[in-house]
Amino acid sequence: MRKALRLRIKKCDQIIENHDKQAIEQQRTSLVSLAGEIDQLRGSVQESKFSQGESEEQVETWSEEIENDLRLADDCANKLQKGYHQTVKEEREHNRQEVCEKDLKHEKQILNEKLQAALKQKELEEKRSAVKLPLHLLAGL
Repeated sequence: MRKALRLRIKKCDQIIENHDKQAIEQQRTSLVSLAGEIDQLRGSVQESKFSQGESEEQVETWSEEIENDLRLADDCANKLQKGYHQTVKEEREHNRQEVCEKDLKHEKQILNEKLQAALKQKELEEKRSAVKLPLHLLAGL
């Protein structure tokens, strides 16, 4: 079990770097579960070692390595949790940027349409005044 725990700890950074929320959460859940099982077994083995006559010092020495692995697992679980939240934050920011880009594109399209309409209106007014000008001059004759 400790080897499986160490393997999961080793993969921690790689899984976070993939920015896959589901994989991050699965890894964290699996890691926490496995660490819990190891911690429970550690207690049982400690009791067994005491009943076999081992000294407190011997049992403590044996437990230190496991406790170190459990601390690493806890650190990794915290790192995965932060990685999950960072991934969620990045996704939200990405979605917000996409919405802003779509809004800006839409506004640009509307402004272009207004500009084209204004240019056509100006062109029509220029044509009308060009037509009216000679008539106006002729009327004065």
